[in-house]
Amino acid sequence: MSVTATQTGNQVKLSAVVTDASPITRVEFYRAGNTTPLNTDTTSPYEATLGVSSTDNGPMSFTVKAYDSAGNMGSASTSLNVYVAPPAPTPVGKTLYQGVWLWLVFNDDAQAVRRSGLAVLNEEEAGDYGKVASGGYGEYAVASDPDSTLTSKGVVLLGPLTGVGQLQARFAIPYQGSVALDILADDDDNRWDTLESGAAFFFDDDAEIRVPGGQAYSAPFGLAQISMDIPANAQPPVLPAARALLERAKSPALASQSQRAPFSPSLARQLAANFTKTLSK
Repeated sequence: MSVTATQTGNQVKLSAVVTDASPITRVEFYRAGNTTPLNTDTTSPYEATLGVSSTDNGPMSFTVKAYDSAGNMGSASTSLNVYVAPPAPTPVGKTLYQGVWLWLVFNDDAQAVRRSGLAVLNEEEAGDYGKVASGGYGEYAVASDPDSTLTSKGVVLLGPLTGVGQLQARFAIPYQGSVALDILADDDDNRWDTLESGAAFFFDDDAEIRVPGGQAYSAPFGLAQISMDIPANAQPPVLPAARALLERAKSPALASQSQRAPFSPSLARQLAANFTKTLSK
């Protein structure tokens, strides 16, 4: 007997191929640890389906038992890694990705924070590939210290900027009616992740950081939501600058060009979680 498990969207499909000298009377499909079958199938093809959600993300194992008319039973097991994207953090009545977000540029091995700040997303724009969140951002004077002075810098966009289904962030400084790009980040798998606290998390292991008058470099970049509420003193983004950034973001020439080798983001996630915890106190 052979068993396969495949995921399509929010559904896992199990299939079993059973051969036996005696007729097969039934095939039972079980999720590991459960005594009640997901399905009992008496005719070929032998199949079962299971609905899954983001709470099921991770390894999932199954056992299949086949019975024949002679009273014999055979079993086989299989497993797969389930992933369902968590719901995008956009409650009813709020703008796309509304809230306060912590952003972090890490050093090459994600052991320390190189730059950091806050972004406030409180508007949304109509882009060529879907709605895009817009707002402003500031940077901490001391990257590793969220209690240091936060200085306003420019505008930020978050959403599909260069293609349908993309999850991308662009940070830019308004300059002479246009914008000078600062950070270009494309989420590694174009879907939201979560920190242990439940905060929505965006991660790019090779974001492009552009230094005005200097050499651009690539570095790990993270973005974590601290709150869905907008501070009373928050200013709306400078709309002409936000729209100028939206126009510039469409250009393939302005896509992130960084080519760092991928690495495990676990340390980056831990640093982001630590910062988020500190700022939430």
